[in-house]
Amino acid sequence: MQLLPMTDIATPNRFELSWLTERKLATTWDLVATRQVLRFAPEAQLITSGRALEDTTPGEIETTILGPRGYHQPASDEASPNRPARHW
Repeated sequence: MQLLPMTDIATPNRFELSWLTERKLATTWDLVATRQVLRFAPEAQLITSGRALEDTTPGEIETTILGPRGYHQPASDEASPNRPARHW
């Protein structure tokens, strides 16, 4: 975890991200919070893929990009009250 603050891009999967943060990742809200827990460099990107959380549309697997301006889910453009507002 000492290298993460120095990275430009990190690509952990859901299980690795959960292990690194010592947190259960159940929703997109949890995923967004991991960026702060891991203390990434201000301009760093966190990309996680191959995940299905509680608020994932049934039958889909998502990729999420977390950056300094918020998050983006390239394949999912539908609004949901269960997800944080996007700031991409």
